[in-house]
Amino acid sequence: MLLTHFNLNVFFCMLFTALTIKLMDDFQDLDNSFLNKFIKKSGRGILAYCLIIFSFSCLLNAKLAVSLFISSYIIGMFSNINRTLPLGLKGYHESIIVTILGILLIGYKEMLSSFILILIIQLIDDYIDMSKDIRYKSHNFVIILGKVESTLVIIILLLIEYKLSIVKLVYGLIIILLFELLEYYLLRRS
Repeated sequence: MLLTHFNLNVFFCMLFTALTIKLMDDFQDLDNSFLNKFIKKSGRGILAYCLIIFSFSCLLNAKLAVSLFISSYIIGMFSNINRTLPLGLKGYHESIIVTILGILLIGYKEMLSSFILILIIQLIDDYIDMSKDIRYKSHNFVIILGKVESTLVIIILLLIEYKLSIVKLVYGLIIILLFELLEYYLLRRS
């Protein structure tokens, strides 16, 4: 059944969007990731690379790319919810505005399934980074919610995402697995 839904445009759109999000997140957080050398070498030019990669994502499937990117932005704001941002708005103001615009311009189902997928990926990533985040006192949903609670939330979200978009779910899990394996392998070599 899954093979009948196999769509390379969707997969590569999601892959390029994930790469854009990863590059921007690692640049902002100065994470030790497999992309760190590239980010340091690119410097401020990383923004241009992110825009080019994201442009390819949008050419493949604009609504999907933008809904994933917006969802990533909203979830990223959770750790800065009360901070005043460059536009003079609080993090929650920007999140609400971006959510409303996303729903109006993209549609609630696409936004909801993208939001749930990004939240699943964030929780899985927080599980993986938990010991590092405890050590550096970084924001981590698993630490805040607890391991058991986070596991239950992930299972519930997986079931909801399965009903909303199995293709997006499967591709998202493949892409996070690919990124985690690359990170593990490349960081271990260095």
